[in-house]
Amino acid sequence: MEKLTSATSDTTLTDLARLLEEEAHDLSEEAMNRVFAEVPEYANIAPDDLRLSALTNTRRGVDCLTHRKIRNPDDATEPQRITRKRISQGLAIESIIRAYRLTLTVVHDRFVQLAMDSDLKTRDTLLGSTLLWRLGDWFIDRAVRAYCTSAVTEEVRRQIEKVELLRALRAGTQDAETWRLRAVGLGLSPVAAYRVLITSTEAKPRWVELVEKSCSLPQARAVAADLGDVAVALVAEKPPGVRESLAEHPVAAGPARMLADARESCRSAEAAFQAMPPDVAGWWDVGALSWRIAVRGSAAMAELVAAKYTAPLEEEGEFGEVLMESVSVFIDHRRVLRKAAAELFVHENTLRHRLQRFEQVTGSRLSEADTLIEVSWLRHLRVLGLA
Repeated sequence: MEKLTSATSDTTLTDLARLLEEEAHDLSEEAMNRVFAEVPEYANIAPDDLRLSALTNTRRGVDCLTHRKIRNPDDATEPQRITRKRISQGLAIESIIRAYRLTLTVVHDRFVQLAMDSDLKTRDTLLGSTLLWRLGDWFIDRAVRAYCTSAVTEEVRRQIEKVELLRALRAGTQDAETWRLRAVGLGLSPVAAYRVLITSTEAKPRWVELVEKSCSLPQARAVAADLGDVAVALVAEKPPGVRESLAEHPVAAGPARMLADARESCRSAEAAFQAMPPDVAGWWDVGALSWRIAVRGSAAMAELVAAKYTAPLEEEGEFGEVLMESVSVFIDHRRVLRKAAAELFVHENTLRHRLQRFEQVTGSRLSEADTLIEVSWLRHLRVLGLA
């Protein structure tokens, strides 16, 4: 796609809508590819079928920008029709909504890019962005109505709303007050503090059920949903036995916050999720992970420890790994030689020799704090599969 490389001093929403119309086929192709990549349930939908739907949705967005409002299209029942069709093809409503959101995101992102490349007034940029997201709400409203008329139970509708609510929380796509009102509408307490929990356990459906059953309080129920790549929950600050209830699963937890500040808890939980050891059961938060939160994001430290420790140890072959393991156990036992040797099933003199050899090979000193930090940093990079 070509960028808008030149613009007049009077760029309007209509001008950008015209450019989007010229790119409609490319945008719909991009949207189709994203849906296939990010919504696995669409694998059995014919590409031409999905491409046509994406093109229709793209042009609906163009029409919205052209007329600066959401017009009642000639076929206002199209969202219901396509929803019923997708249901008949075996798709869940959350997948249908997710696919539409992806299509609209492609259009929205391209609109924002064009707006930034032009001299479109700020208020018109905001108007265009708002219109496109309102259009999404318009489509989803009609899609959900169609789904409800297909004999969907109240519980299923609740599941849909939970998925949308928790997706919006992670993405930060909704203002705090609107999001809070939606949460209260789902039964969360407006006066209780909640923490965000995230897990990638393979048993996500069972985890969701477990959270809602064991972590709900009479005055502050918990909500959880399987979002595909992860499962996310909002749990009241101090439900009895929450850690024990979820002990068999790896859980990243944010701090307790009021609903209006739930995004803060979510950011902390996401940071813990990125830093926690994969597939290791337990309760992981920023306090438990400490400096490990920073490991994934520091390329400079990764380069340093690779040059200072990984490369020299690799030259030692298999013995290099023996040295690394010995140092790791030594650090874990707070540098108490006797305890570390016992765990390694070696004589203390053997361990002492290995530690000395490690220092010779790497040019470091295990008595120095920097060395302990750097070796620990390298170990966590390995835990995360990054070294």
